[in-house]
Amino acid sequence: MLSRISLATVIAVVGAFSFSLTPSLVQAGPVANAAALPAPYSGSTHGDILSLGLNAAGIANIDAILGHARTATDSTRDPRAHAESANLEAGALGIPVSVVSDQANSNNATPTDSYNTGLGQVDVPGVLDTGLLTGSGSTVWAGDAACVPDGQPISTADVSLAGATLGIQPPAPVPAINILTLGTVTTSGNTALNAGSVVSTTSGNLTSLSLLNQNVQVDVVSNPTLTATSNGTTGTVTANNYAIDVTVGGTTTRLTAGASLPVNVDLGGGVIASLKIGVGGLTDNSSGATASGSMTFINITGTIVLDPPLLPPTTLATINLGLLPLSATATAPTGGVQCSVLQPPVITSPTEGSTTSESPTITGTGVPGATVTVTENGTIIGTATVGSDGTWSLVPSTPLSPGPHTIEATQKSSTAASGASAPVTFTVIDQTPPAAPVITGPVAGSTIGDSTPTISGTGEPGATVTVSEGATVLCTATVDATGNWSCDSSTLPDGSHTVTATQADAAGNVSAVSAPDTFTVDSAVPAAPVIAGPVDGSMTSDSTPAISGTGEPGATVTVSEGTTVLCTATVAADGTWSCDSSTLSDGSHTITATQADAAGNVSAVSAPDTFTVDSAVPAAPVIAGPVDGSMTSDSTPAISGTGEPGATVTVSEGTTVLCTATVAADGTWSCDSSTLSDGSHTITAT
Repeated sequence: MLSRISLATVIAVVGAFSFSLTPSLVQAGPVANAAALPAPYSGSTHGDILSLGLNAAGIANIDAILGHARTATDSTRDPRAHAESANLEAGALGIPVSVVSDQANSNNATPTDSYNTGLGQVDVPGVLDTGLLTGSGSTVWAGDAACVPDGQPISTADVSLAGATLGIQPPAPVPAINILTLGTVTTSGNTALNAGSVVSTTSGNLTSLSLLNQNVQVDVVSNPTLTATSNGTTGTVTANNYAIDVTVGGTTTRLTAGASLPVNVDLGGGVIASLKIGVGGLTDNSSGATASGSMTFINITGTIVLDPPLLPPTTLATINLGLLPLSATATAPTGGVQCSVLQPPVITSPTEGSTTSESPTITGTGVPGATVTVTENGTIIGTATVGSDGTWSLVPSTPLSPGPHTIEATQKSSTAASGASAPVTFTVIDQTPPAAPVITGPVAGSTIGDSTPTISGTGEPGATVTVSEGATVLCTATVDATGNWSCDSSTLPDGSHTVTATQADAAGNVSAVSAPDTFTVDSAVPAAPVIAGPVDGSMTSDSTPAISGTGEPGATVTVSEGTTVLCTATVAADGTWSCDSSTLSDGSHTITATQADAAGNVSAVSAPDTFTVDSAVPAAPVIAGPVDGSMTSDSTPAISGTGEPGATVTVSEGTTVLCTATVAADGTWSCDSSTLSDGSHTITAT
């Protein structure tokens, strides 16, 4: 809290007042068991030019703080680093000037920021007259995964006042009173890291000061510097040996921290000033690892009284001034800040003991800006950059194999790296469906006679194949180790059928549907074929006779004698068939036939067909008449003779057949010749 001062009447004369804070880092050695990043640490500084309290009855009543510089660094808040400078603290009384300020802020998204600005003047007519106030500041944040280098301020701010005068003009005949004349004054502060410790430093620089119409001269021996340091175990506050020399009436007194000097000055005209000038001591409010301290360089308090002869005294002004109030804090985590080490990231998904797909999204938390690397047994699964919200996610660059997996994560920035996170074990479930199986039988486009056909094909070993026609499951099978499968279909009606198959692996993943397989079931047995030739009961001299008949178009006819197959034929589209028998011996033969349709259905045996094969050549017939050498007047003479009973005799003249006859049972034959011309004729017979 800034002290407030009530003053009555003020007359200001601008001099030169300056307060400068120069960083003065307390060196701290490395601390064991330091906290890895992101580590919680903070620091702050606060410095003012002048705490002004003046109560001058009928002239002024001022309670204000001039020239304000503040810094705040907190690794857990946003912004992480803050700096500000202002002409006044908020809430000033008796100052007809608005607050003018500027600030800089840094966080993970804004690593650097700065300002350099004029803050104007803070004047109270007839009382306070100031020179120009200026302020500057900057902030730097290297990110939660890194540290600003040792000694480099994370946040720094300053404010400077180019002199000021403070005075009052009492009613006549009392002369004007100059209470205070300041030279240039500057105050500044910053927070930085140093070897793992947090160090906040604030300081002031006062060039000159005189009081009470220059009857009191204050010279600075050493300007103040206040430092708060925390190593995470202990917080300490230190200050330099700041001091002033106060000269009154030719006598100089040196004041150090905690010392004060009463001053009484007769300003003439019955005006007496009674002041106490002191150098503030250091107030140490440190506790545990938190360093906290404050001090005010110069305190000036007292009154200015009009005490005329024979009249009661009158207080013209009550004064309460504080030059360069300074404060600083610092808090480091246990063991200090370890800038080269990051805390391990946390894996939030998959959770311990959970199940995932082969390409799970792995998520977690970490230090914004750091690169997270997820590994399994030293093999990198994937990497991700932690977002500004402290989260990260990745999908493995290569799908994980089914089964248990244990992963860990590390994170790394440009300057620091972590150890491994707590391991997470989860199980990957096979979610990749197998390829569609292949149906190889029945062959596509074929016709089969089996109404419960064996359906077969290839697939993934161990998978379960389901064969369906539409939505109806026909059969199932397990693919063997060689990749083959087969199953017997449920009963299918005659007709065309289109079947498909899917296969499910051990994890239950179902494949796409196979290519369709279309075949025809024909279980109807065809009628027995008919043998038309040789004609039943006939005789043939051909030992490989053509056997013919009728049947079902497209069927295959098999002709047999007993169990001996003589020949086969395919029934033509017109329903006829014919095939040449294998060689038959002379004699009687009884044959039968069956036919098999395209589906392989075999008919009943046909009616038997019996015929005789006689392939022996008979003796030449004998022509008995007309008698050789005879003459006849008949131009169509009867030609007769003897031969083999039953044989057909053909009578010819040259190549001209004259007539034919069948040899009777008694061995004779006869036939009338076709018309012969007159003349000699020579005939033969077979």
